[in-house]
Amino acid sequence: MRLRHCTVLAVVSMVLFAAPVFAAIHQVDITLTTFSPASLTIQTGDTVVWRNNSFLQHTVTSGNSCSPTGLFNSGVLDPDLEFSHTFTSTGSFNYFCIIHCLANMRGTVTVDAPVPVKPTTWGAIKALYAAAQR
Repeated sequence: MRLRHCTVLAVVSMVLFAAPVFAAIHQVDITLTTFSPASLTIQTGDTVVWRNNSFLQHTVTSGNSCSPTGLFNSGVLDPDLEFSHTFTSTGSFNYFCIIHCLANMRGTVTVDAPVPVKPTTWGAIKALYAAAQR
């Protein structure tokens, strides 16, 4: 009986004090004159890492039609280097390579709001306790 109470207490503690959901990290590969994937959907708080897998230099620069917006800019990335940016607001964010913008080298990151977590109710905790009593 005492073990059952300890088990229920442990379950309730895990439910009440569950660790926060960690933001994800997404990879975009830079090859020749493309970003892969060119279109990416993530959640607020996620980080995108662009890796230059090309023998060419590239940039990752926020903006449209070869016009930077100033939100992020990697500077020149030599081969095998990476650049990361954490997206803190929702929306659609276009980016391009300054060096190859005339070659149509661009991509888009769409940032959605995180999926809300359903809060645990006292009724659900009591139901767990009642199930453990059986």
